[in-house]
Amino acid sequence: MKKLSIIAVLFSLSTSIFGQVYTSPEYARKSNPHMEVVKIIITDKYTVVEFKHTNPYEVGGYANIFPETVIRTNKGQTFKLQKVKNIPVAPYRHNYRKKGEVLRFKLYFPPINPSTKSIDIVESEGNKQAFNVYKIKLIPMA
Repeated sequence: MKKLSIIAVLFSLSTSIFGQVYTSPEYARKSNPHMEVVKIIITDKYTVVEFKHTNPYEVGGYANIFPETVIRTNKGQTFKLQKVKNIPVAPYRHNYRKKGEVLRFKLYFPPINPSTKSIDIVESEGNKQAFNVYKIKLIPMA
């Protein structure tokens, strides 16, 4: 009985430290065909969304993220962008050098409730080049 309690405590600690991970989550639609949600990690400190964006242009092209970007849960809650990794915040830009160049970046939001079933990531509603992804399913891995 004591071993079972220790295992339960260790499992609980590892879940809160490492969180839930959703790799290549399914979604209903996205606004920008050149980006993908690679991974979503929910910890007790942040909800981290990892993206991959591929430059589609022969000449030029850039990427950045609007500071107003939010996560919207299926429960109607909204969480504002807290910090970013490897992508400039507008008006600053990452300028691509060639077609096919890939930029991987992370967006950090406050932690969402682990029981949340789906989220939207909204950078700029109605903007076809923005990083908007709707009804991302958060289905735990078995």
